[in-house]
This record gives sequence, C-alpha cells and structure tokens, in this order.
Amino acid sequence: MLQRSRAFASEAGAQVEILTFDSFRNYREIRQSLTAQGKLTAGVTIRNIWEDLPDIACARPALPAQELIGFSPLGETGRPVATAEGGPRRRTQRFAFDGTTLLQTDYLREDRTLFLSDRGDVNEAGKPGGRSLTLCDGQGNPVKQWKSAWALYRFWMDHLAGGEESYFVVDNKHAATFMTTYRRRTATVLLLVHDSHLANAAQGPASALSSAGQVLFPRFDSYDGVVLLTDMQAEDVRARVGDVGNFYVIPNSRAQAPVRAAERVRNPSAGVLLAQLTPRKQIDHAIRAVSEASQKTEPACSLAIYGEGTEESKLRNLIDALDASAFITLEGHTHSPEQVFEESSFSLLTSSSESFGLVLVESMAAGCIPIAYDIHYGPASIITHGVNGFIVERGNEQALSQCIVHFLAQTAEETAAMRVAAIARAADFSEGPVVALWSQTLSKAAARKSLPSPKLEVSVTETTCGTWSDGSLEIRVTAELSSELENVPELPPSFYCRLKKRGDDGFFRSGGDLRPSFPGSTYTSIFRFSPDMVRAMKDSTVDATLETYLLGRCVITRLPLTAPVGAPLEAYATVHGNLSLRPVRPAPAVVTTDVI
Repeated sequence: MLQRSRAFASEAGAQVEILTFDSFRNYREIRQSLTAQGKLTAGVTIRNIWEDLPDIACARPALPAQELIGFSPLGETGRPVATAEGGPRRRTQRFAFDGTTLLQTDYLREDRTLFLSDRGDVNEAGKPGGRSLTLCDGQGNPVKQWKSAWALYRFWMDHLAGGEESYFVVDNKHAATFMTTYRRRTATVLLLVHDSHLANAAQGPASALSSAGQVLFPRFDSYDGVVLLTDMQAEDVRARVGDVGNFYVIPNSRAQAPVRAAERVRNPSAGVLLAQLTPRKQIDHAIRAVSEASQKTEPACSLAIYGEGTEESKLRNLIDALDASAFITLEGHTHSPEQVFEESSFSLLTSSSESFGLVLVESMAAGCIPIAYDIHYGPASIITHGVNGFIVERGNEQALSQCIVHFLAQTAEETAAMRVAAIARAADFSEGPVVALWSQTLSKAAARKSLPSPKLEVSVTETTCGTWSDGSLEIRVTAELSSELENVPELPPSFYCRLKKRGDDGFFRSGGDLRPSFPGSTYTSIFRFSPDMVRAMKDSTVDATLETYLLGRCVITRLPLTAPVGAPLEAYATVHGNLSLRPVRPAPAVVTTDVI
C-alpha cells in the first residue's frame, strides 16, 4: 500500500491520503518511523480520524439541546470512571456494575477538554443498548451526533473529500464491510484483494474460501471496482462468480531496479528468503532443501532467512536438528530488503499460497534469481522458467533441492544472462507502467459508476433445470424485459444466475449464454455450473435467482421452476427415488423481487 501510494504521488503527482480508523496507536511516532525508513514520502500523508476530530469539532456550530440523545459526559454524572492512556488521545471509560462491560468512552483533547463522547447504554442506563456518539467543540458543547461508528466514519470521509471527485482504494479486509456502505455520487470505491481468496487454491476455483474470501466475496458487487493482482486469480474468481464488469487486474509495483544490480559482486552460492515466519510460508521446506543441496554444491550453499513470526522457535529447532546452523541462519526483520537481495545469488519462495508474490519481483529487480513453488497465485505470472528464474512443483522439497544444485552448477555466463533477464522482467512491474494501469482502471470504474440507471422490470416466464452426464448443472431461463431508456442508446442486457446456499453468504454465479427469443423484449439464457461447483453445494439447500444488468441497473428475480411451454409432462422422483412423469402444473410468472 505504501509503495503504491508513493508511486501515485511520484509518477502521477497525486496527493494520497492513507486513512486509518483505530484509536490505540500513536500515529506521530508511526509517521516519524516510516519517514526515516523512506516509506512515507512527499505527497503521501497518513490521516487518523481520532487526530482530526478535535479540530473538525471546533469549526462547527453547537447543536440545539432538544436534538441531543443520550449525551451525558463522564465526570459530570457522579458515576465511577477509569482513565485509559494510549493512542492519539486520553480516554475516560465507564463500565457496568460487573466491572467488565464497557458502557461509555469519552475522548479528551491534550488540554483534557472533551471532543467525543461514545455512549452505549442510551436505551436504559446501566444496560447495553442504543448508542450515541457526540462530537464536542473546545468548550465541550455538542456540535454533531450519530447513532453508529460507521456513520461517524462516513462523516469524516465526507469532510476529507469535501464534495470533490475522489477515489478510495480499500486495502484492509476489516474495512471492506464498512466501505460497502460509503456510497457517494462523487466517490469511486475500489477493493484490492491482497491474498488468495481460496483456502487451498490448488483444489480448484470451486473449493472452500479462505477466511478473507468469506468476508470479501459476498461484497464484490457493492464496489465500483475489484482489483486482483494476477490474471490467474482473476480467472478463478470469474469461474466462480462470473464477471459483472467490475473486475480489474493490476500487479503490485516497485521502484525501478538499480542499474548496478546485475554487475554487483555477490556470493554465488548464497541464498536468501524473506517472509513472515508463519505456517503458510512453509519455510521448513526451504531449510530441508538447502540442507540437502549443501551436500552437493561446492562451495556449500547457504540460506539467510529474514522475517519474524510464530514459527521462529520451531524453525530454529529444525536448523539445529539438521546440524545446519553454520550455513542456514534466522536473521530477523530487515528494513533493507533491496540490499539483502543485491548481496545474494538466489532467493526462495516456498509458500502454500500467495496472491502475487511481490518478493519475487523485488528479488529479480536486484538480479537475485528466484526459485519458487508453482503455487496459486504469482510465480507463473512473473517467472519464465529457466530464463529469469525457476518454478518448481508445489510442495516438492526434493525438486526444490535439485533446482538449487542445478542453478549453482551453471556457468558464470549462464547465470549472468539470467540476472540481466530477471532485471528486465522486474522492469515490467516498475511504477510507471503500473500507475498507468491504475489510471485506466480508476477512469473505467468511475465511468461505470456514472452509467444511467433506467427503470427496469423483469418477468421470468420459463425456467428449466437439468444435469449433464459429467455432473454439471444447466439452468435455462426465459425472461421478458421492459425498460424506460430516455436519450440512452439501446443496449442488450446481461444475465447471470446466482446459486446461494441458505444460511451462508457463499454463492456461485454463472453468466448466461444469451439467446434473444423475440426482438427487443424476450430473452432466453442458458447458465452452466461446473461439476466442481455442484459438488461444493451438494450438502446445502440452494436458492436460484436471476440477475439482470442493464447499464447501471441490476434487477434480482427469484426463479420459478417451470417446464417448457407445451410440454404435457414433467419428470420427478418418487419416494423410492425412481423416475416418474406427471402432468405439468404451470408456475405463475415471477416479477422483480429486488432492485439494486
């Protein structure tokens, strides 16, 4: 995020504000630290709501007393309070009689005047229920009030945007749900998916969603744009939920590689791995592979591991058990990854999954040859095997070790050519080209957001459903449309069928093979769901809906199950599971049930 923000500022001259909502960090110290590291530069600022609110409050008129609900500042009620230090401001808190249930937090300026009172027992004093957040000026007079934190957040964002055209990129899955509620005519909101959306991407696009995927997927349609980092992940997402027109692919970027990287003097057998020390990174694979390879290379290869995490003790014990501490080391965190890569000959990536793998580009930019597992997603989108790096079968430690030995056995000329090719490939992910992609994407998303939303009515006249011998599911839908398009060129609608599990946000969606039945009003669409998708839903009750898109309008219609017009009999299963036929009982047409 910081890299992208710096690129927006340096390459496009944009003023970038990074918005934060937490109340427990000292952002003054964070800014100083990031500036010292060169990660916070001119044109990029970090804004925190709790730092801004005191000044915003002083510029607003007082609220009339009759408009206030539940405003009762601490220190004026006689109730016992506790003072909590930390974060951007001092806080005082009030708890219920149990001593643990928080009922109220008042936020104070540095001069100890009240600027926000957050009360959670408005309905009945002493019992959680009903909320009021009251903003106060420098004299403690209320100037604005909300019933939820999200409403307060939207107020702050409106204040920052000032009614001007603005673009918001959501990098945090925890903010993703809230940001679906920020709908403004002048604000274009995009979601950036940083991680693999699947718990195990190797099992295919219909497999279980990751914890982040479970949060993000049901909310994709609420964003003006959803940005994915690789074409491979975008293909998997489209295979699962179709593409309603708001998916874009933009890789991560990095600063242009230094010219000296290819010629830099480095230890030819030194390897490096930069990653969090967590189970998903599978760093134990790298340790065992290098330990084995070291016995077959001269001089013996080495591996320096940079990072911190929960697996540190376990990995240290593994290194000791392999008697490898002389050539495999845990170096902790580094603020200078570029220097580490420039001093190393090769790098390893042994994760079970990634969404992009920026570390590969950083390694290549420094002329350090990457050796990576063939995982979803990233390596195959970045590395050309044998030209600018190596791709090894996912999880195959022996193949990884053999690849290291093969690389170190190359001639100096072969290795030098790979370093030059790696640096050239990394240039494709430099700031200029990637910022240009962002510029195009923001323009397209804004244009899509500004499409007119004509009145649209959808009536489903026929729905049939059947399975193919390969286990796939086919749904055929005929629908009649009527719309009011004034001064808008007549365009064909797009149809999608959504199958949603009951009691779950999970769903699968297929785009229709559109076949106009009669000019202008009636359309037949055929939707196909793969065998993998059908198996993923086999233990659930699933509801089917039709989604009809026309310009900026989407109409959602519940699908009836009917038989083809004129068919006298329909198939059904008997109580013994046998095939029988019975007279068709036509279902009434279903008209629009929801419009967004």
